[in-house]
Formats: sequence, C-alpha cells, structure tokens
Amino acid sequence: MGVRRVIAELAGLMAVVLATGCTSWVDSASPPEATGKRPDAVAAVPSPTFTAPAPGTAGRRTPLIIYYPRSVKGRWYLVPERHQVALATQRVEAALTELLAGQPVYPGSTRPFPAGSRLLGLTVEGGTATVDLSREAVGVRRGEPTRYAVQALVWTVTRAEDVRRVLVQVEGRTAGEVDGRSLADLWGGRGSPAGLVRDRAVRLAPVGLTEPHPGARVEGDRIVIKGEACVPEGVVSLRLWDSTGRVAAQGFTTTGGGARRRVPFTASLAFDPPATAGDWTLEVFEANPHDGSARYSVHVPVKVGR
Repeated sequence: MGVRRVIAELAGLMAVVLATGCTSWVDSASPPEATGKRPDAVAAVPSPTFTAPAPGTAGRRTPLIIYYPRSVKGRWYLVPERHQVALATQRVEAALTELLAGQPVYPGSTRPFPAGSRLLGLTVEGGTATVDLSREAVGVRRGEPTRYAVQALVWTVTRAEDVRRVLVQVEGRTAGEVDGRSLADLWGGRGSPAGLVRDRAVRLAPVGLTEPHPGARVEGDRIVIKGEACVPEGVVSLRLWDSTGRVAAQGFTTTGGGARRRVPFTASLAFDPPATAGDWTLEVFEANPHDGSARYSVHVPVKVGR
C-alpha cells in the first residue's frame, strides 16, 4: 500500500488573538458529525444545584470549551476540548461539573483533579467567580500538575462566564491546610485575596482536534480531519498508520496563522482502503522544523474499512 499525498484545504481564517498570541479556541469550529463520534455529554448535577439554567435553555445541547491538562515528553499543556453538554444548570456550573466529573475526548488529556473531586459551591459577583471544591482536590500531584490543574479550572470558568478572576476555595477555605496540604502550595504562590487570573505563561496545546473522534468509523478512501492549530509556519503534519504499524498516508496542511494565532483547519488524507476492516491510528502533530520529528502529537484510534 503506497503512501499517497494529502489533499488539504484551508478552512476560514477566523481566529481569536489574545495579548500573548496562541491562547484561545475558536468557537466557530463546526462540531463533528462523523459516525462513531462521542455521545453528547450530560453534565451531572451536583447536590445541591446552585444555579438554574437560563429560561428556555434547560436540557438544550450547548457547546462548552473545557480545558484539560496534558503532559507530552515532560512538558505540560492545556488542551481545549469542545463538549456538547445538555444544560441542567447555568453554563459556568455545567462547565465546572464537566471538568471535574466528565471525561476528556482525546487520548492523553486528563481530568485536572483526583477522582471524587466535587463542586461544593459557586457564586459569581463583580467579575469574580468563587469556586468551592471538595477536599479530594488537594490530592493533585505537586509541581506542574498542580499548576496546570488549577489553570485548567481558571481557563474553563473564564471561558464559560464573563469573569476575569476565579477565587478557588477548598471546603470553604482559601488559606491554611486541608488534609495536610497547604492551600498556598495548591495555588502555587499565584493566589491572592482577589482570586486567580489566567496565567499567560502556561502552554496551550499547539494542535487541537474536533474531528474525527476516537473510535470513529472511516468508510471509503479518505479521512477528514478538523481542528485548530497554532504552530510555526502554520504547518500541521498528518500521518495515518494501518493496523500493522505501517504509514498508509501522510502529508500536511497549512493554517496561515503562523505561531501567534490559533486558526481552524480542515484537511483530508487519501489512502488505499484495506481488504478487511481494521483498527488504524491517525496522528496529527507539530513537526520539529529541524528534523521533522513530532514535537507535539495527538493520536486518534479510528476504524477503517467495512
């Protein structure tokens, strides 16, 4: 099976440019429609429910951007994912519940806090959201995992609600210790009585996907890839591996956004279909400009053939 060139096309150049460049997810990216996509998430309702959804929105499927930590080759990133959530609460509460209790869509991303971490309280006032977490949250590993866990919460909240600061509590406390863990250590020295803001020094994933979802079935001789990227020269590299570990197709697409804008892209890889159905792997990555190796990559298992 020979390697065939990619057929790639540039999607719209819509992007959100923040002060430090590569920092946001574009809301206009279309949700995936492929067969095998992840079922719509239904955010679990915490007890008690703190906020009711806006009139006419209860149960409505709403796209929410959830930020998850991910470690690649020892470097930590925040990965924005688009989740379709049936609203049972206000957007910000639904987003927090999805962050704490939902599951990341793409391999490698993880929940920011240990299992069992719950939302105990939520208020929004004067541009600040106050988020009260259960004691399980202090079990997050120290160092970069803690920093990226807390920032995943801050970025998710400030994306879902028009607030600039997030005051994080654990069991109603912002200082002292909970289960032997200093809350000052949890905030990483970045906390203040006014709350936390987005840390612009955290790394956002250079490549994020919306399609295909893991486990999607690919019929025919072409796989369509959609997502958003912020990579040097605007080049997103693509590889499709068959079930034997051989490269069945490879290529690249360009976004036109360079390294300072997150830009949506749509691309496709053409391949020779297998005689029998098999489990293949799509790799979407940022290539090292010096040697072509994958500096950051996302691997998506897909089912190819009938």
